[in-house]
Amino acid sequence: VSQSRYTVSDNTGMISTLGSTAKLALGTNSAARLIVTGAGRVGIGNNTPVSALVVATASDTSSLGSSGIVIEGSSTLTAGNIMALSFTAIPGTTRARAAVGSVVGSDWGKGNLTFYTRDTSDATSLSTADERMRITSDGDINITGRTDRSILNVGNSSAIPNNSAGRGII
Repeated sequence: VSQSRYTVSDNTGMISTLGSTAKLALGTNSAARLIVTGAGRVGIGNNTPVSALVVATASDTSSLGSSGIVIEGSSTLTAGNIMALSFTAIPGTTRARAAVGSVVGSDWGKGNLTFYTRDTSDATSLSTADERMRITSDGDINITGRTDRSILNVGNSSAIPNNSAGRGII
């Protein structure tokens, strides 16, 4: 059993472990369910979180609501700010290969849903330059990150060419 302490300072209670690299674990039925590392990273269902929050849950093919997560800004966001849910296939790395994001629009109450994919197998991180598709707050769909004002813009399409550049606009 490791040592722990409880301190009260300025009407704030704190439960902590002793030592700079120790993890704090909360659990049920003799199993750790939530881990806080010495660096402040939180793992729910994961004992070695590599980012601020890692949630590991069983997948469910019948109900989207059974493993839902809410991502919100920590303060009022400004136009262009992005909140993203990133995906990596390599455990223990921060090299996301894909992400789904919400980009705050010019009216901060509106949001654009964005999709990002990384087209390289190097050690670089996913960035806004990797945007592949955007669904705007008014419902327009924009593929390949173009800013054309059409309902659906399919980049580099030869199947439905609309102009000399070979892009198809529907």
